[in-house]
Amino acid sequence: MRVLIVLAHPMRGSFCTALADAVGTGVQAAGGQADLCDLGVEGFQPVMQPQDMSQFTGEDPPEDIEAHMARVEAAQALVFVFPVWWWSVPAVLKGWFDRVLRVNWAWSDEATRPLALAGKRVRMLATTADSPQGFDDSGAEAVLRQQLCHGVWGFCGARDTRLDIMYDLHGDTLPELRARYLQDARKLGEDLASVGR
Repeated sequence: MRVLIVLAHPMRGSFCTALADAVGTGVQAAGGQADLCDLGVEGFQPVMQPQDMSQFTGEDPPEDIEAHMARVEAAQALVFVFPVWWWSVPAVLKGWFDRVLRVNWAWSDEATRPLALAGKRVRMLATTADSPQGFDDSGAEAVLRQQLCHGVWGFCGARDTRLDIMYDLHGDTLPELRARYLQDARKLGEDLASVGR
């Protein structure tokens, strides 16, 4: 079982990084292969370029995007780890969606063949400083779930999706809560790698 872990946080020492590492540890502990794609460390360019638009005329993707597409194809499951900023994902992850999830590969109005995400499990770990009640009362949780589970992954045909939100992460977060979240992330990796063994 190969799991692609896409990390979207600009700081290598962030809690998101620790979560991504914990997922990878869990995958490996269960006998799977973890492919960590740290968009910041890898220098992913999120801004759409004119050559990206060639997807609508059937031309090949740019080399950097082709490499990301190959990593998606090689994985049986995908995990995205990111902070919630402005009720959404960071710009680098939005750019990944824009550039990597190409027409007639990730989505199509008239699919004549299985698309890239068909049959893959997609998991998302999102962090926020907000409380569960505050996040829900503001409407942020509903917006995020609609945007990601339906607007991105549902549109791409992924049916097995889940968004887990990790709340109350700020300067005063109790170490016990951080430890619990890290345990949850490791278990997520173990569970994904264990399916189908």
